[in-house]
Amino acid sequence: MDIKQLKRAILTGGFSSAELQELWDTVKVAHRAESMIAAAEFNPGDKVQFTGRRSVVYKGEVVRVKLKNVLVKTTCGHNFNVPATMLKLIPATKKVA
Repeated sequence: MDIKQLKRAILTGGFSSAELQELWDTVKVAHRAESMIAAAEFNPGDKVQFTGRRSVVYKGEVVRVKLKNVLVKTTCGHNFNVPATMLKLIPATKKVA
């Protein structure tokens, strides 16, 4: 079942409030698990980037990894608490001797 079919089934399925609440709880658990898995991919010191408000791209370093969010210190010196799913790891560059 694709997302369109799922949406249509929810809207026209005639589910009770209890059934819709159970469905919503399931979605929240899946989203929480996805966030926690994403956060586990980062370590303090990792170089990352993310897109903030107004499509501004920030680069920075991971300071602390929390359950679902990551504290990032940007190159401009600001700290941001960023959802781990919004972060992209910047590959380390090798220094040529």
